[in-house]
Amino acid sequence: MLTAGIILVTLLSIVIGGIALAAMAFWVWMLIDCAQNKRITENERIMWLLIIFFVHIVGALIYFFVGRAKQRAPLPYSASVVGAVDPALYAQGYRMHQMPPQRGPERPPVEDEVQRQAYEQPQASYPEQRSE
Repeated sequence: MLTAGIILVTLLSIVIGGIALAAMAFWVWMLIDCAQNKRITENERIMWLLIIFFVHIVGALIYFFVGRAKQRAPLPYSASVVGAVDPALYAQGYRMHQMPPQRGPERPPVEDEVQRQAYEQPQASYPEQRSE
């Protein structure tokens, strides 16, 4: 009888520990999600972060069902963004920007190079080639 009680307590502690770990992972996930949510204002973000942090799992659940609803809503368009890009550019498809071939830095010729360019190659003559 004592052994069955120990097994029951061990199984119960494993189940409760697993639920506690899952709740903590969910809480951390909601904290990160709230911090990265671009669809809420800065003041709303601070408010939600404080609620999630201090109310722990209950705050995370409230944010999951109420605060994340804004995350599914489309981003509002601003007048400066609409029409800024010509749709015809997208019809052409993506074209990689072609870089011109790179050459070494242009530098004036060194004095020695100028002399080599003007130098005529010597002509060797052999005794067999002489006309006498």
